[in-house]
Amino acid sequence: MVEALGSEQATRLVCTLAIGLLTSLRTEAISLEEAEWILFTPRTASILQNKGLSPELCSLIMEACELEDVQSLRPDRLEANVQELTERFASILQSDPGYARRASEKIRREDLYVIR
Repeated sequence: MVEALGSEQATRLVCTLAIGLLTSLRTEAISLEEAEWILFTPRTASILQNKGLSPELCSLIMEACELEDVQSLRPDRLEANVQELTERFASILQSDPGYARRASEKIRREDLYVIR
């Protein structure tokens, strides 16, 4: 279990995980079912919303839940949808104006995350 301290770190962690899952899906390193099991579920979006993460992030998680529908109904659109989601998760990462400052500070990893 990974606990991120603060919504900013949690948002960055979730976005980074989502980009990694989408990239792995695109390269066929994992299946869509595996990506859904790890992150892309309505329950995950609900939990993140209840924890105070941004509506934009929760909405993107919900959109990623729909990839299974795209895969079954419009398989020709799956690659484009995965790419678009990847770019939108990256956009959230890039929109954090204080990240460069925080990243340059000397922060011990154990002060950012608790892994159990």
